[in-house]
Amino acid sequence: MGLAGDLTVAHARIHQLMLEQKKRISEQAANELGQIAEQISEAIGSLQDIVTQAKRLPIGPVFSELTGVAERAARETGKAVLFLSEGEETELDRDLLAEMLEPLSRLVGMAVRRIESPAAREAAGKNARGTVRIRAENESQLAVIYLEDDGAGSADGREKEGGSEDVRFVREWLKRVNGLIDEDAERDGCTLVRLQLPLSAELLFGLLVKLRNQVYVIPMSNVAEIAEASAEEIRFPDGRQEYIWGERSIPLVWLHSLYRLPRVAKANERLPIVVAGSAEQRIALAVDEVLWSQEVRMDPLGSLVGRADGIAGTSLLPGGKLGLVVRVDEILELAGKAPDS
Repeated sequence: MGLAGDLTVAHARIHQLMLEQKKRISEQAANELGQIAEQISEAIGSLQDIVTQAKRLPIGPVFSELTGVAERAARETGKAVLFLSEGEETELDRDLLAEMLEPLSRLVGMAVRRIESPAAREAAGKNARGTVRIRAENESQLAVIYLEDDGAGSADGREKEGGSEDVRFVREWLKRVNGLIDEDAERDGCTLVRLQLPLSAELLFGLLVKLRNQVYVIPMSNVAEIAEASAEEIRFPDGRQEYIWGERSIPLVWLHSLYRLPRVAKANERLPIVVAGSAEQRIALAVDEVLWSQEVRMDPLGSLVGRADGIAGTSLLPGGKLGLVVRVDEILELAGKAPDS
């Protein structure tokens, strides 16, 4: 994978030099160089696909482990639970799979605790045995995991404390892997938890946006929605800006302000908005332009640059341009401190 990345950088440099020298060389030479660059690009793409596929494994073994987790949790809490799984063939990066079992186990344990006791379920006219179902699938270059239970029970003090600890653990894991979590407790009397995760730990599927003349890359696993905001969808409570997203209001910040860049778009225009987040937190980011999404390779910032708030690294884009990869969890922190958001 590292060699494929090096080839990608070299290919981008060739393309950049070709553009720079186009006026100094013949049209025939420029066309030949273009064909060579295209062949290299196709070879790099094939190589990346091979390496990425070799690193992907089915999630089935993790689901098998979770079956035991659900059974143990049911015995410990005196619940009667049927655990079902779907999408065992869904493939994810093996590095991500290696650290996925613990957070998913905690979520499954919380789902089991939400199931009422057999007596309580029968008294409510339900089947004495509750159901916990987990499902995995690939959606637009992302891994999505759904966890659903038909419980409506309330935990005792000890279970609530343990549940809070589990929530913190899952939240920190999602921040580390650039993931999102949504929970809908009103869906047909069930609790539905949705996890959105990257497919690969090394290659980044990102959304390219423009601020002034600089391109930024937002990991798609952190993106909840892309929209345009009208004046009616923006509120100004206590001097702050909020975006009406569905049935909730979330903070609206100009990404320019966080990176200290002049704005191009104006507040009275329809603003390109990226609703992004980390774990359960959401924020609306105003940008100048939403470009497109593509797979890129991220390189960490060099020692000469050091650490930059809100920037995870860089990516060399087609044409030799350098994209800055946004770190959304830090953007959320910066937005809370920014005087002009």
